[in-house]
This record gives sequence, structure tokens and C-alpha cells, in this order.
Amino acid sequence: MVIAERRSAGRSPGPAVFRRLPIKDKETNTMDSGIQGGVQERLSFLRIGGETATLLKEAWSIAEPHLPVILKDFYDHLLAIPELRKILDGKSVERLKDAQVNHWRHLFSGSFDDVYLTRVKAVGQAHYRIGLHPRWYFGAYRLVMGRVGALIGERHRRDAPRAMKIMGAVETAIFLDLDLSFDAYSTAVMTMTNRMLVELAENFRGTVQGAIETVGHSAAAVNAATGAVRDIAQDTGVRTEHLTSAVSGTASNARAIAAAAEELTATNHSVVSRMEGACSIVNDAQAATQRSTEAVTALAGIAGRIGGTLKLINAIANQTNLLALNATIEAARAGEAGRGFSVVAAEVKQLAKQTAGATEDITRLLQEIDGATGRTRDEIAGIGTVVGALRSHSQDVLSIMGQQNDATREIAQNIQEASQSAERMSDEAGHLADGARSVMASIEDAFHTTARLTGTADELRAALDKFLSHMMSLRVAA
Repeated sequence: MVIAERRSAGRSPGPAVFRRLPIKDKETNTMDSGIQGGVQERLSFLRIGGETATLLKEAWSIAEPHLPVILKDFYDHLLAIPELRKILDGKSVERLKDAQVNHWRHLFSGSFDDVYLTRVKAVGQAHYRIGLHPRWYFGAYRLVMGRVGALIGERHRRDAPRAMKIMGAVETAIFLDLDLSFDAYSTAVMTMTNRMLVELAENFRGTVQGAIETVGHSAAAVNAATGAVRDIAQDTGVRTEHLTSAVSGTASNARAIAAAAEELTATNHSVVSRMEGACSIVNDAQAATQRSTEAVTALAGIAGRIGGTLKLINAIANQTNLLALNATIEAARAGEAGRGFSVVAAEVKQLAKQTAGATEDITRLLQEIDGATGRTRDEIAGIGTVVGALRSHSQDVLSIMGQQNDATREIAQNIQEASQSAERMSDEAGHLADGARSVMASIEDAFHTTARLTGTADELRAALDKFLSHMMSLRVAA
């Protein structure tokens, strides 16, 4: 049964489960041979012969006058269904009715020749192409068959056996037409399914094969790059280990230098303390020298005053001696009366001489004391000069030692900071070495992963070939 004509190649196909593709000539020939090869078997199985053709012609003579009304009701019924209305939208219903009349005329002629087979094949392909599912034209056949059956029953209402016989022939022809149409439809479906399966397999092969090749090339490139990076990382790791060792040695040396600097600072501090004590002693010595000089000067003054007093005593002794001499002279003049006075005068004279001698001795001693005092004063002055110079030099040394102590303290502080920096550098170098080892481990993992990826790409390629071979083996036999 023709519900809708074949669509032109330029029109978009109707709704369907999958995209309907145009059937190629080679596929059409395959369909023709399949249908033609099974017609004789079907005719024999359905027992269609000359009597059936006669009965069909009689049925046509009964139904033909009523076909316009039947087809009008038929298409009104179809257009009431939204899905079928979409399929029939924009088509000439009158032209479709003419095609239906021609199809039914040939069917009821009982001539199941090549023209009929070509028409049936075209109907099945058209139904597939426009997306008309067999359930719809099965229902359409049932509608027409019911109307034709009613007309035949009306015509032979008094001859039920004849009506049943004619109706049996009509049902047989309609079932044959349904069978051949559905066969053409299903063959088109299977052919297109196989085409789509092959195209899908080829497209899938091209896409996945390209992806696999890309993955393979990329994996090879990544593997090569990873190998180069691994070599660089290994060299970097060795250099990092050397750096860590060198930095560790530097840190140890810095710690030793810092300890030595601290010891030097302590020594300088001790020297400065001792120099400060020495300067204090020199200051005390200079003060004592000054005091000694003052004492010697005072002693010289006292000796001078004693000398003056001795001069006075010596003058008194001289005068006493002169008086004793005068007294002796006077005693001599007095004679016996002056003898006692003469003795006294002699004693006085003797005392005056002793006093003069003692005075001379004291004067001599004072002169010696004065000479010794002068020499002592000169020596003390020399000592004071030396002590003053020593004090000046001690102050200079103390100042220099103070500057050296400050410089040493600053150097020790800098060395301490350098030592701490070296310690931090050593720690960072250790972290760097750990990081380098971690990077190396990651690169090794990446290297092995890319190697596995290359192997996986080969396995995937083999699996793809196996999958496509399996897909091709699943093609539906048309």
C-alpha cells in the first residue's frame, strides 16, 4: 500500500530512530535479488494461483467504484494522527490517492510480475526513507481491508461462501503485499544499518586510530623529553649533593670561625681589662712620684732652714769663743782672783770649739743631704717623666685595644651572622637536595608512565582492530 510517495534526495528525512541514508545501486540490486528470490516461495506457500487472480479481479470490480470515498476516509484518518500528519505535510493528497488507486489496481489484477515487485520495493524503500513505521501501514491495510470486505459482503450477502472465498483471496493478496513491503522495508533498514555500521566503524577507526597514533607519538615525544629531563635531573641531583656537601663544610668552618672569633673577643676583652688595670697602676705611680717630688722638695727646704740655723749657731759659737778668749785674757789680768773665771772661760771656749765642730759636721751632713736630695729629686723627676710617657703610651694602647675590641666584637657578630646564614644555607641545601630527589623520583615515575602509555597505545590499537573486526562480524545479513 502506498501511503506516501518517495521523497526526493534533496528533502530532509522524516523522524526516525536513526538517520536514513539514500540506498545505493549496489544495495538496490541486493534488495531486488532478495525479494525476487522469495516471491515464488511466498506465492506457493500462500497458494496463490489462477483462481486467486480471478477472485481478485472480481473484488476489484466491487471496490473500484467506492475507492474515492474509501481513500478520502483513509487519508482523513491518517491526517488526524500528529505523527502521520508530519510525514504527509506538504504533499498532494490527490496525487497520493492516484498512486494508491494504481497500486491497488495492480495488486487486484493478480499479476505478481516484475512491475509489481518494483512497485512493492519502491513502497518499502519510501516508507523507510520517510520514517513511516510498519505499524502505520499495517493499520492502513486493516482499514482498507475492512471497507473492501464490507463491500464484498454487501455484494454477495446472499452468497456467503462466495463472499468468503473472494475475501480470502483479498486477504491473501494483502498479506503478500504486506509481506513484500515489509521485506523491502526491513531489507532497507538492514542495508542502511550495515552501511551505518561500516561507516561508524571506519569513522571510529579513523578517529580513534588518529588519536592512538597521536597518543603514541606524544608518548614517544614525552618519553624522549622525560629521558632528557631525567638526565638533567640526575646531573642536577649530583650537583645538588656536591653543593650540599660544600655548604655543610662551609657551615662547619663558619661555626669554627665564629667560635674562634668569640674566643678572640674574650681575649681582647681580658687584655683591655688588664690594660685598664695597668693604666690605673701607672696613674697611681705618677701620683706617688709627684708626692715624692713634693716631699723631697720639702726636705730640701727643711735642710736649708737647718743650714741657716747652723750658721746662727756657728756665729754664736764664734762669738762665745771670742768671749771666752776675752774672759781668759781678763782672768789672766786679774791674777789669782781671776783663776776660777779663767777655768770657766776655758770650758766655755772648749764648748764653743765643740759647738763649732759639731756645726761644721752638721753643715757637711746637710750639704750631703742637700746633694742627695737634689739627686733624688732629679731621679724622681726622671721617673715622673718615664711614668708620664708610660701613662701616655698606656692610654694610647688602651685606646687602640678598645678600638680593636670593638672591631673584633663587630667581626665576631658578622661571623656569627655568617655562621647562621651558612646554617640556613645548609638547611636550604638539604631541602633542595630532598626536592631534587623527589623531582627525580617523579621524573622516573613519569618516564615509566610514558613507557607504559606507549605500550598501552599499542594494546589499544590491537584492541581497536579486534573490536572493529567484531563489529564488522555483527553486520545484519540482508
